[in-house]
Amino acid sequence: MQRELQLRLMERLLTHVEARTTQVGDTEGRVPVRNYVSAERLAAEEQVLFRTHPLVVGRVSELPEPGSSLTCEVAGVPLLVVRDGAGDLRAFLNVCRHRGSRLVNEPCGRHKALVCRYHAWTYDLAGRLLHVPQRESFPCVEQEDLGLVQVPLSTRHGFLWVVPGGRGCSVDVDAYLGPVSEDLAAFSLDSHHLHRKVVTRRHANWKLLIDAFLEGYHVKSLHRDSVYRFFLEAGSLFEHFGPHMRSVGARRNFAEACAQPRESWDIRGCTTVFYHLFPNSILVFHPDWVTHISVVPDGTDHLTYTHHMLIPAAPTSDAERAHWDRTFQLIEERVFQAEDLSIAESIQATLRSGADEHFRIGRLEYPIQHFHEAIERALTGCR
Repeated sequence: MQRELQLRLMERLLTHVEARTTQVGDTEGRVPVRNYVSAERLAAEEQVLFRTHPLVVGRVSELPEPGSSLTCEVAGVPLLVVRDGAGDLRAFLNVCRHRGSRLVNEPCGRHKALVCRYHAWTYDLAGRLLHVPQRESFPCVEQEDLGLVQVPLSTRHGFLWVVPGGRGCSVDVDAYLGPVSEDLAAFSLDSHHLHRKVVTRRHANWKLLIDAFLEGYHVKSLHRDSVYRFFLEAGSLFEHFGPHMRSVGARRNFAEACAQPRESWDIRGCTTVFYHLFPNSILVFHPDWVTHISVVPDGTDHLTYTHHMLIPAAPTSDAERAHWDRTFQLIEERVFQAEDLSIAESIQATLRSGADEHFRIGRLEYPIQHFHEAIERALTGCR
């Protein structure tokens, strides 16, 4: 985030803090409960949101050398990202072109070639089909036509961005993110070190967890015994950029920090900045490190959650590593897992009860309303 923008945001936030107010939406909203349980709805979300939009699938640093691989599944699409012999990054469907077996089953690995364990069809790291055992039994197979299916991949802000359902097109992350990309570039995310990564499956619809990260209305109650003590009740801002959003929440030391000369103001020292990168990524800028979370559906009632802990530089001592490990444990285990993900599972358990047909979205929760409106626009083709 550019310096002048930081100062403007802090000035706006200070007005709210001094008045003990916070930004709210113009109107209340409603979200149909069926949108969290409908298989038809999920199929539409997977087809549009998770196959045609650029999605973060990992960090560039997870593929440090030729032969490195990373696998994941996005809404039923198995993906394989590799660094080829020339050092270029490529993304493929993780599917053998013979009988459809997954080529690579491990989350990460090293390869000289990609060999299917079923019948040993072999591909090079650029996806070309190299070898078919007993080739004479496939007289109609043209090897040049049966390379791995490549999907668009780009690198930006240190992340790997893939369009899982794309064919023959490129990924322009800057164009997709709009002004948010300039914000992220100023934070130098591409130079951050990936210290910890957690992947887990939980019993909740994917949107319930995104909803939880979009509003601060719950902080005093759900996070009372964990992170509530760090934040003010009043003082938050939000702004949307197309389907993406940025929000800023004042921390307890905000007024004290703003009492210092303006040239010393530091937005990360006295606020927490959140970004929602539509459809499924959350970035949280803590005072001295960054959370990146991605959430993908795994059926209507389950999600796969990935948390990358990004720190400014790799630890140089055991004491530093222990510090970052303790920091991660507080946020990941005590807050995200035990509180945010737990409450999402609690909601999921009630969705088919028939208690309500709609969730009520208050004016303090406006970003949730914007998120669901963005989904509607995407599904109906209205950008």
